[in-house]
Amino acid sequence: GKPGALLAAFPLFHVSGLMGSATTGLAGGTTSVWPTGRFDAKKIIELSKQHGITSWTGAGTQIFRLLEALDESDFDASDLTNVGIGGSATTPELVRRTEARLPQLKGTFGTGYGATETGAIVSYAGNSMLAENPSCVGPPLPGVEITHVPKEDIALMAREARYAGAKVVNVHGETVTEPVEPGTNLSAVSSKAVDILAHPGLITADEARIAADNGVFQIGRAHV
Repeated sequence: GKPGALLAAFPLFHVSGLMGSATTGLAGGTTSVWPTGRFDAKKIIELSKQHGITSWTGAGTQIFRLLEALDESDFDASDLTNVGIGGSATTPELVRRTEARLPQLKGTFGTGYGATETGAIVSYAGNSMLAENPSCVGPPLPGVEITHVPKEDIALMAREARYAGAKVVNVHGETVTEPVEPGTNLSAVSSKAVDILAHPGLITADEARIAADNGVFQIGRAHV
């Protein structure tokens, strides 16, 4: 059938508005509806009926208000095929309430973390990950460098990055000019999922031997 319209609730200076609504809509030939003025859940319901909106986007507080407004309207919520939530971390309670009110979307929610400054998301957790751990942030996406990771999480994140498709996993080491947690070098070279330890600073002989055994290359800057 005819594709439905997209509710564009975010401003264009925000990545969710520019990329999530404007660019995505243009690329897919989707009609987007941009409400003006203060956010009004009842107005959004009416716009959804008038323009055939089947995809809602909004911040967590906006989606909460829309779910409440559905109970006071005659809008056929079964027409909704997607709900995108952005602007802040999506709480497990919001996912639970959205799935309860819109059962056709049960099992479709994932969550991504990022910012406008990072060009959208840098990690993503699919629905199966959230079912196992509702607060999971997911593995970093291929091409994303994650720094200042707690040393005890490096091995796990490296394995998850590899599982997500990363061909090369690079850990930023304990360079003397940046506040990297002590023990990062050892955690990195001890993981066989890590390929490169970059800028390790003053690496010990034991760490160097472990790196050699596990095939972890060390890269630093040369100063003359």
